Amino acid sequence: ILDEQGQTAVEFPLDRYLLAGRQGISVTATVVDFDGRAATAGKAYQVEPDFLVGISRHPDSFNLGEESELQVVVLDKQRQPVKQGTVQAQVLEQSWSYVAKRNERGDVYWDDQTTWRRAFTQDLTLKDGKAAFRFDSAQPGRYLLAFTYTGPQGKNFSSATLVKVDWEYIPEEKRDRPYQPLGLWADRPAYEPGDTANVQITPKNPVSYY
Repeated sequence: ILDEQGQTAVEFPLDRYLLAGRQGISVTATVVDFDGRAATAGKAYQVEPDFLVGISRHPDSFNLGEESELQVVVLDKQRQPVKQGTVQAQVLEQSWSYVAKRNERGDVYWDDQTTWRRAFTQDLTLKDGKAAFRFDSAQPGRYLLAFTYTGPQGKNFSSATLVKVDWEYIPEEKRDRPYQPLGLWADRPAYEPGDTANVQITPKNPVSYY
């Protein structure tokens, strides 16, 4: 309802995703005058985040076992690089699960749903606002590479990108192999004598032993 000045105020709740700048809202208002004519206007609203997380350009797809280095940059509101800090890198692998549901007649059917399973995490150290992340997958499929910077006030600021790892061609005579590929994720590309390697193992299915 408009007041005598032809104005009105509407309040919208803002969740943490809106306040962090990860999402926005679009507001459309329509006013109908006394003779039934309508006038409509809309505007989008998005909070400008305190920090921006950027990802360098990269190919949309990679070959199996191909290593690619992505550059991550963190800027403040003045578009200046953040001098120091850490960025958490997460690799999420696309998979599918089947959920039992019932239709209107009460019959049970199985519905496949897309899920994202965390395959690997690593903390990257910022230097002059930049950090390098090496991506190398031993398993084909689709992956979501997400990078999160936590500001001084404890708020998270994230950016993500989708990549695809192409399937490996297996000759006909080798398709009946008695094993399945096992995903291995190392925290560094190379080690020196005496270093401790942190390797995460991500099997496709539960296993009893390695």
